[in-house]
Amino acid sequence: MALEQNILRIDRLFKELDSLRPIDKLQEELIMEKFRLEWNYNSNQIEGNSLTYGGN
Repeated sequence: MALEQNILRIDRLFKELDSLRPIDKLQEELIMEKFRLEWNYNSNQIEGNSLTYGGN
């Protein structure tokens, strides 16, 4: 049952994402910057690094 619910949620989110397209270049750049920041932060956390968003 959980798998079916997840698939329905993915489909719903994909349709929502599609409704927002196309995005302008500035929005795309901001999204990619946020994605890279989140990716690096989470990768550092997995590796046990104590860096924070603020660099403290």
